[in-house]
Amino acid sequence: MIHQFERTINKLIEFGLFTDKEIIESQEFFLLIEKQDNESDYNKFIAEFNRITKKRYSGDIKSRELFYKALVNYSLEELIQCTEDAMKNPYFLNDRPDIVKPDWILKKENL
Repeated sequence: MIHQFERTINKLIEFGLFTDKEIIESQEFFLLIEKQDNESDYNKFIAEFNRITKKRYSGDIKSRELFYKALVNYSLEELIQCTEDAMKNPYFLNDRPDIVKPDWILKKENL
């Protein structure tokens, strides 16, 4: 869920009306709001990511941003399938399990 005011704040950021500190604070604020909404697509993705990878990831600003950018081109189910496919790959499963994080999965070149 992109909060109703998030688009407005992003426009203000585009026009250069926020300082760097205010940009980070606004992103942290919207992440905090979203973490409290169990029905949001981002929280569903993080829950499935944790189930598939057996990790305890709680989400962060970067992965949330990448998630909503990816959601423009892919469905939630497709993003979950990408995670499942990555965990079936022996390279990630055995040799580099530390590399599989939501922000890595959600990068455009990895989808």
